[in-house]
Amino acid sequence: IYVASEAGEEAVTGISYFRQYYAIFTNKRIKRMTGTFGSDDFGIYPLSDFVGCPNGRTIRSIGNNLYFLGNDGIYKLKQGYLGEGTENVEKIDDALNGELNLNNVLQAFVINNNYVVIKNDGKTWIIYNVLTDAFYEYNIESSQSAVYKGESLDSINDYALPFYSIFQTSLYDEHG
Repeated sequence: IYVASEAGEEAVTGISYFRQYYAIFTNKRIKRMTGTFGSDDFGIYPLSDFVGCPNGRTIRSIGNNLYFLGNDGIYKLKQGYLGEGTENVEKIDDALNGELNLNNVLQAFVINNNYVVIKNDGKTWIIYNVLTDAFYEYNIESSQSAVYKGESLDSINDYALPFYSIFQTSLYDEHG
């Protein structure tokens, strides 16, 4: 599937329903599709010409936002004014200092209010808690963990206990 842009046709990497329209992701852009196909109200309009999603397996919805991997990290498409430009798109992983990118992420999924990114090794999970605005890194083989919050990287093992299982969409550690 391709979508037309000013630069020519671009391959669609993902489509997700979001706030009464479909968000169409390409490697370089996000567009919104509204209306009914074949009618006068149908159209595809720019949503962001500066951020795209090269890995459609990372597009996930939590609350009123869509989270996805861009070429240089994790972004959030926010509910709000639907105009052209980037006012609806926010880079949220500055504290990770570029740890996540197009080349090292396999996929993402959602558990409750957590956006979970699995790196290519399959063992390293980066978990973003949307309520606390913090990133947690877990190595599921070695039970090592770290917390990333704010503008700096801090390793706080007392607060980021490693989890050992997932049961009914909840993360469990050695304390239950």
